[in-house]
Amino acid sequence: MKAEYSTKQRLILKEFLKLNHNRQFSINEIAEAVGKNGIGKSTVYRNMSQLLDSGEIRRFRGKDGKSVLYQYVGHDSGCS
Repeated sequence: MKAEYSTKQRLILKEFLKLNHNRQFSINEIAEAVGKNGIGKSTVYRNMSQLLDSGEIRRFRGKDGKSVLYQYVGHDSGCS
């Protein structure tokens, strides 16, 4: 089993998503929102992947069928 820990950047990212749990965001929108905290787009991608694996966020297809959006759903929400 892989050890899991939270970095300062992941905590900032999760806080942003929790505060906006009723919205879906693209990676670019998330990176722009948390970028003022020194968090780059590659860090956002890496952390979003980990949050997806943990079940804390969900990934959706945009209305155009090509874009990808993310939304906070909480830890182990049971959503599939």
